[in-house]
Amino acid sequence: MSATTKLASIPAALRDLQHGKPVVVVDDAKRENEGDVQLPAATATARWINFMV
Repeated sequence: MSATTKLASIPAALRDLQHGKPVVVVDDAKRENEGDVQLPAATATARWINFMV
C-alpha cells in the first residue's frame, strides 16, 4: 500500500454494509496484502457476483 492510500474505519465499513454497499476488507501489508470484496447477501446482484468471480 502506498503512503497515500486512505483506509476507512471499521465503523464506517459497517455503516456501508448496513446501507447495502460493498466494501473491500484488506489484511496487513506485512502478510499477503490482499483484499476481499464483501457485500450483504440481500444486495448481491448478478453484476456484483460476476465482478467478485
